[in-house]
Amino acid sequence: EGGGDCGGYAENQCGCNYHSGGCTIDQAAPPNTACHCNYEGGWRCSGYVTSCKNGGSKLCTTPEANLPSCYQGNGDCGGYDDSCDCDYHSHGVFSGGGCKISRKAPDYTACHCYYKGGWSCGGSVRYCDPFNSLCSSPTDSKDSCNLGEGDCGGY
Repeated sequence: EGGGDCGGYAENQCGCNYHSGGCTIDQAAPPNTACHCNYEGGWRCSGYVTSCKNGGSKLCTTPEANLPSCYQGNGDCGGYDDSCDCDYHSHGVFSGGGCKISRKAPDYTACHCYYKGGWSCGGSVRYCDPFNSLCSSPTDSKDSCNLGEGDCGGY
């Protein structure tokens, strides 16, 4: 209510920093919680402790300062450079084609393949259910591609 010393709550904090594209966690949340990063403007980010998107998952019980842990806090996670990639694969001149994962997503994320035009595809990392085995250990398979909910027509 009025200007008191609240330093006793310090152990229940987390921290976020700005990196090109958005925020990253620099101080992980306490066990069984998540860190929600906010872009404050002026190339600054802040973070606060919140409940996990998937309570009971390894990402919640032992949070880290990585992208999957950031997804648990449901905030700005745009500063991580973790990535995946997809290439265009044709099925023949009249048979069409589409995207196929060429570099799998990091653990506890999914690769979203998208067609860029000119027989070219790209990939972006996105959140997935950490209880799904393809999320915890992604591959370059069609099933992993489908988990990312993008263009998987190259398989």
